[in-house]
Amino acid sequence: MDRYEGAWKWIALWLQRQRIHSPRQITYRLGVEYVDWRTNFKKRTGKTVRRNTAILELKLLPLIIGEAVRMGHADANPLVSIRIRREKPAKSRS
Repeated sequence: MDRYEGAWKWIALWLQRQRIHSPRQITYRLGVEYVDWRTNFKKRTGKTVRRNTAILELKLLPLIIGEAVRMGHADANPLVSIRIRREKPAKSRS
């Protein structure tokens, strides 16, 4: 559950900064743009996250929009089949 809460914290911040207030405003393009925003967002420490972390966080949004569709708050889920390539993990030195 902590993973979802952490992901939601970042998605909520992004939605707020994009001025997105309704599930109907979400588009496929915005989903792709989230990854760029998240990987370029610098924390107070000056650190950023890697692409795979941003993609993992983004996987929560289609679940939420799916529920919005079921509840009648959106007509469709544009992120249901979002395909974003992950980075290959670095080779370990063990």
